[in-house]
Amino acid sequence: MTEERMIRVLARPIEKGECKSCHAPVTWRTTFPNRKAMPFDGDPVALKTAFEDGEAIEFLPQKESHFATCPQSQQWSKRK
Repeated sequence: MTEERMIRVLARPIEKGECKSCHAPVTWRTTFPNRKAMPFDGDPVALKTAFEDGEAIEFLPQKESHFATCPQSQQWSKRK
């Protein structure tokens, strides 16, 4: 899988919780370099770890983003 098809996140999870729509368990992570919170299904396993700008960065599969799997994702999308 190429780096373009992965999501770069800081190496530490923010918190665990559940989706407000479908109630699936999610782990919130901080994207890099934008530093936006993003939910991931369950507790995703990093495919690669690297250091950038003094930060430990993990590369997660894009398909594990809860935005890609939630049945109600369109309800939360800012692009409608």
